[in-house]
Amino acid sequence: MRVAYLSNRFPGQVESYVWEEAVELRKRGCEVLLFSFRKPTQVSPELAHMTDETQYLLPIRFLPALIATCLLIFKFPRIADFG
Repeated sequence: MRVAYLSNRFPGQVESYVWEEAVELRKRGCEVLLFSFRKPTQVSPELAHMTDETQYLLPIRFLPALIATCLLIFKFPRIADFG
């Protein structure tokens, strides 16, 4: 099973439960993906290692955005709901 978490700023003091849940789900064999819109400006030392595992959406990086846009255009017929 694959689980993704999306938050505004991660890791942060307010959302520390996300990391605890991710650790527990991984122990149970789940693949856990961590996403955040922004990287926090200050990260406590005990949470700093989580920034390595988190994918940040902002600032937008040009090449991944271009690849995603091309995939969307070329694969649109397969993913569109024409129903």
